[in-house]
Amino acid sequence: MKRLEVKDYYSADIADLEDFSPDDVNNFYFHLEFNINEVSDERSSIFSVVVATPYSLNQRKINVKTSKTKFLVVNQFDWNEIKNKIERITEDCQCDYSNIEVLLDYFNWEYE
Repeated sequence: MKRLEVKDYYSADIADLEDFSPDDVNNFYFHLEFNINEVSDERSSIFSVVVATPYSLNQRKINVKTSKTKFLVVNQFDWNEIKNKIERITEDCQCDYSNIEVLLDYFNWEYE
């Protein structure tokens, strides 16, 4: 089985993800990108997701189920919890065939 890991995270919307604190922890929306690949491989593929609260999605009138964009919906901002969720999803997507296909259920891919 191919063991995957998230290599790093970045966002064009937020300069420092570790120290970021939104004005309202229950109302935020931002694009997050991260690199994923096998643990032993330095190369990686870029994936992305929009991290948002239900309130912010409702304000924007976004229907997550019909959108082509993938969303990670959280109730409030907690950077460690967001990272943990992405890492758990990545661990759950490890398989013997194309990991990319499995990851596409949750994240947008740079070549999609």
